[in-house]
Amino acid sequence: MKHQEHYITILLSLDDPAIHSTHTLTIEHLASLLHCTTRNVKWIIRKLQEEGHIHWQSGRGRGHHSTLTILHSLEHVLSLYFEQLLTQGKLQEAAQWLQHPQLPHTYVQRLQYRLEQQFGLHIEHHGSQTLDVLRINQSRILESLDPAFVFTAFESHLIGQMCNLLIAYQAESQTFVPQLAHYWESDNTDQCWTFYLRKGVRFHHGRTLTAQDVKYTWERLRDLDSPAFWQFTHVESVVIHNDYTISFVLQRSDPFFLNYISSLCMSILPHDHDMADKGRQLVGTGAFRLTTASEDHIILDAFDSYFEGRSLLDRVDIYFVTADYQADRRYQLFRQNKATDYTDPAQVNYKVIGCNFIMFNFCKEGIQHDFTFRQVIHMLLDRPLLTEQCSDYWLKPAYSLFPWKSKQTHAPTYSLEQAREYLQQTDYQGQPLNLNYLNRAENHAVCLWLQDRARSIGLIINLCPRDSFASQAVMQEADLFMGQEMLEENIVWGLLNFFSNRSTYVRQLLNPAQLKELDQLLVPFVAAPLPDYSKHVEKIEQFLHTSFLFIPVYHSNQKLLFDPSFQGLYPDAFGWIDLSKLWIKPTLSQKD
Repeated sequence: MKHQEHYITILLSLDDPAIHSTHTLTIEHLASLLHCTTRNVKWIIRKLQEEGHIHWQSGRGRGHHSTLTILHSLEHVLSLYFEQLLTQGKLQEAAQWLQHPQLPHTYVQRLQYRLEQQFGLHIEHHGSQTLDVLRINQSRILESLDPAFVFTAFESHLIGQMCNLLIAYQAESQTFVPQLAHYWESDNTDQCWTFYLRKGVRFHHGRTLTAQDVKYTWERLRDLDSPAFWQFTHVESVVIHNDYTISFVLQRSDPFFLNYISSLCMSILPHDHDMADKGRQLVGTGAFRLTTASEDHIILDAFDSYFEGRSLLDRVDIYFVTADYQADRRYQLFRQNKATDYTDPAQVNYKVIGCNFIMFNFCKEGIQHDFTFRQVIHMLLDRPLLTEQCSDYWLKPAYSLFPWKSKQTHAPTYSLEQAREYLQQTDYQGQPLNLNYLNRAENHAVCLWLQDRARSIGLIINLCPRDSFASQAVMQEADLFMGQEMLEENIVWGLLNFFSNRSTYVRQLLNPAQLKELDQLLVPFVAAPLPDYSKHVEKIEQFLHTSFLFIPVYHSNQKLLFDPSFQGLYPDAFGWIDLSKLWIKPTLSQKD
């Protein structure tokens, strides 16, 4: 396939690559174009001639150039090559061709549609067996699948499909429900919590779950120094009574402990399996088992022995393909006997609890330590104007983590002249500042808007889109940072985790003195009865907002587009679907 790629590259470099047209070229020019040696170019030319793509006439003597005659059209070769990439599952390579600056727009549209058709539900036939296979695209790189270190919503969702907790939080009733533990209790001091495990639950590698696996999961968090272990520092001991009974003995009373035990980091793992390579060999007890995991492709197969009943889907293929068109999480049905996609999709709207925000890197020297400078950024962020001018992305002004609080807030707006006057009161000398953000269309539009506003008052901001913030170095180079926080269905625990987990942006960007003050505000947070937590949240937000340590910018309203034949689409707090409940309702033939 490599020589086909070379041929396409050559054609795209020509002013008019019409079939049967002849072009004057040199071996040296082609070597530069194809990034190879002149010797390799001669091999490529010979290969292209043998396959009938070109006719090559070598120049004879000084001053006589070689000529290349096109025998196969760009459209023909590109279509064949693109189909080969799709057939081989090389969807990322296919998507990269769509970004080629010389590719005609009509070709891009046609090939983009073919790429889109690879996703959605596909019915595969293997002999007499029929499989329902859902293909999902995620337009960024794969992060860690290790429950001890996961920090992104999509990877957390995947872990939830492959693993189970002892108990789970149910948002509708604001209570906890059984998973691997069928019953639990605490002593009268809430200092000893005991869990009774289901019998006969199997891991994906075949062994039956026991209390030893629960203890191992907790010990693993401790031994790996997991960022999530902040929840369990007050555990004095873990006691195994028998194969199906285990107790957590705490150093103090903690009625909030069930929130910790139901957090994703406590997804129960087998003690006899090494989960190396950032969770790419994850083994759990969930509805799907991980059978393939690479940088750009994951395969989840239905686990026939799942204790809550086999999933209705047979397989889920997840591709990590960078593509601008995949703006909505779209569950579509690929109709093999139909040339067009469905034209009337159903839609589910859901509101994300949380917001996109601007923070400053206080672990790095710079103008961001100046209170007045941070106030300038706040003044530039005219939220109503931002959401009006970025209307393609369904944004709402944010003045809090919570959409309902933002809706009730009537914040003042500031003119650019006022922002310029405040900037002149600082020591800013025209140095460019780096604004880091995740490389998504919505984020880029907002950051570009802020960059233009800043430039108009003499403030220079460099936009630094990133595919990941897993690297500490990437975080450290930022002066400003735009992040997003989406709270879990268990809102109280989600808030506590956001402010306490050292892998979050708050813990990485604030300095020790600021973190100490924040931690003091968190002390009474978990001791409060559930209805009273809001007053403690108010104090925390006031601390962050009045010093402009954390500036809410906008809320996102999300939507799911899907084929009406899909059943069981109930998005969670992050907009993800429980894949084990998803199924396709067939179109039944009408009998006369």
